[in-house]
Amino acid sequence: IPQIDGKPKSYSNYQEWRLDLADSYGKYCVFCNGDLKYNIHVEHLVPQSNPEVDPFDWDNLGLACGPCNIAKSDKPVNRDELYLPQHHNTHLVFDFETRPHGTLEGKVACIPVPKKDLSPAQIDKAKRTIQLVELDRVEQDPQRERKMTDVRWFYRYTAYVAALSARQSWDLFVGHADYRPGEAGEYLECLAPQVKAIGFFSLWINAFIDVPEALEVIINAIPGTAIECFDKDNGWSPIPRNPGNESDPI
Repeated sequence: IPQIDGKPKSYSNYQEWRLDLADSYGKYCVFCNGDLKYNIHVEHLVPQSNPEVDPFDWDNLGLACGPCNIAKSDKPVNRDELYLPQHHNTHLVFDFETRPHGTLEGKVACIPVPKKDLSPAQIDKAKRTIQLVELDRVEQDPQRERKMTDVRWFYRYTAYVAALSARQSWDLFVGHADYRPGEAGEYLECLAPQVKAIGFFSLWINAFIDVPEALEVIINAIPGTAIECFDKDNGWSPIPRNPGNESDPI
């Protein structure tokens, strides 16, 4: 919890936490990971309509984009039945697929899907998480599409392409005949600003999963990343966040 003079901050309006949340975790949607450029919502993970939850509780708040916040609305949240970034290493849960948009010619969508190596129970849990905020929504009614009401699929695809392009550039860089290992720092200095500007953390992790020096940069580029979710001694590879839970350590 942010503090002033060693004492936890407190507010009379939960929306006043907005700047503190951005300072602590970066201005990224807690659900879709997209960069929050303008329309920043303060999201209650457990709805504030729940009388058992303090609407000003820092641990129950995050930043969200409009489409995620609206899709979630006041749906009840059971943390034991979902994968939430405050409690799990969600990178171990989701992969990403691309496909042509069904109604907009020439457009390509990118959507999250459960990883194939999950157990059946974990796949169900991942699907519930996707359904909570409709992360796989692409096609919409014509009016919503004309007004670009929900273009998470588009921003995610843009980030997908950017991450793959950055990886291709890396491979060309280190594969060059004149490459010297000490020169990697020049490339990595350019990588962190891209990650911070675009968001979609997991897409960047996927693209550089076998490049330890790049993974370290990506992990440290986003404020508030749970460092314990990555194994420094094993190339910064993602690791479960709840090893004490034998049935689902993610």
